[in-house]
Amino acid sequence: MASKEGEALVILADHFMRTGAYLQALKCHTALCMGGKEKQTLAKALEFSQGTNTAADWQEKRSWELHFLCELATCAGQLAGSQEATPQVAHLRLHFALLRTLCQLASGETGSLQQADGDTIPVIAELEAFMDDVAPDQAWSYDWLPARVVCSAACLACACVLRPGGKLKDAMHFLERGQRLIRDELTVQRVDLKAGESSIAVAAKEDIKSLLTVHFLLGESTALTQLIQSDLTGAQKQILQLMKLLGSFPDLLHPLVPSMHMLAGHYAHALEHFRAAAAHFSAAASVTGRDGAGSGSGWDLAGVNQALAVLCERGPGCVAQATEILKQHAMYDSVSSALPAHDRAAGLLVSGQVLLAQGDEHNGRLRLSKALKLAHNRLSNHSLVSQVLNSLAPAQLATSDAVGAESMLKSSFTLAKNLHDLSSQVQSLAELHKLHVVTGAPESVEDSAAYLSRKQQDLLRMQEAALASAADHAAILCWGMA
Repeated sequence: MASKEGEALVILADHFMRTGAYLQALKCHTALCMGGKEKQTLAKALEFSQGTNTAADWQEKRSWELHFLCELATCAGQLAGSQEATPQVAHLRLHFALLRTLCQLASGETGSLQQADGDTIPVIAELEAFMDDVAPDQAWSYDWLPARVVCSAACLACACVLRPGGKLKDAMHFLERGQRLIRDELTVQRVDLKAGESSIAVAAKEDIKSLLTVHFLLGESTALTQLIQSDLTGAQKQILQLMKLLGSFPDLLHPLVPSMHMLAGHYAHALEHFRAAAAHFSAAASVTGRDGAGSGSGWDLAGVNQALAVLCERGPGCVAQATEILKQHAMYDSVSSALPAHDRAAGLLVSGQVLLAQGDEHNGRLRLSKALKLAHNRLSNHSLVSQVLNSLAPAQLATSDAVGAESMLKSSFTLAKNLHDLSSQVQSLAELHKLHVVTGAPESVEDSAAYLSRKQQDLLRMQEAALASAADHAAILCWGMA
């Protein structure tokens, strides 16, 4: 294609992008990429984008549109010939690569995002490369966010890709990098976290809101990673910092109240304060339902976690109460295939546990088997796979398949050990010990009992360390419950 024609298409595509006419921008982009695999991919995506109208297709369509726009920025850089790509091209590349990744994360496609090419995960390598092309002190070339905030959000996205697959050390590296960028931007913007909302000029509030939101989300992801690793004191400190942040900026960060309740609920669950956990998950569902018309991913996940916490109390009426909660969230009779993959897997896991508790072995195993397939194949979520295997193994043993049940528990323990997840390790070993008792293997019974006792003591030490800060512990359990 002649250079002038290419430049004209870039100008047109840029205009269409700015006015929100995505399909027109995609057509320009298709014309720019005339050869080989690119042409086939673009043609397929353009056809899909033009032909999808159902709500179920929206996420995938949006993902294709963002893919196109990212590629459009790349084409614009290639058209520059031997000249260096402009800052605007670098900004567009990072912008739309980030949005495309976030779109895939929102739909639960963490498995495909984790696919590696040798030792490299392409989506991580791409975001890192695009971040390196963006100067942190340079103003963004169009109306969006400061460069440091965009890069910190990209770091958060990388961590969210890495965490499900058990790459927790790498995930924490990105979270720490993102937090450093945010601290630098807070300094540049002269935001005083202690002074709070009253110190922010009215005209600057929307920009500061974006900055503080990414700041909160980085802290939230850090705390969740620490909880997976059984670092309960680390998670406690992080959660307290987020509570202070919400207290300092109550209006700007009000949309994050459900997230704070969810985080407090996960903390309480890890400390085995199941009633407090259920109360926080209920509060999260209530706020999400009130602000979001009682639907959506946050509402569903809050309900599923509430039902699980209630079930873990193991008191009279807990199974019936958990059943009612799942029914309120339309996750008891069936779990909709239209839900994002992570929501659906969680719903299948907890509803399967409830069915087993009711004595419905067949349907309970069926739900858990579906949850395992999703957790392994679609999500590649090691923590979730470990939890599902721990629930599925006793049901498998009930069918007289002791070999299959033992294999499940050993796989679960291996995954949990690699994550440093003591709670799941203890659960795996407890079920394995029961299996050895049932199968009558004296040496195995003795060995598993000793190993279980050691891991229980390790977990107890972690819990006691968090409980030692009694005031801080109580503050988290009571947050927002007045």
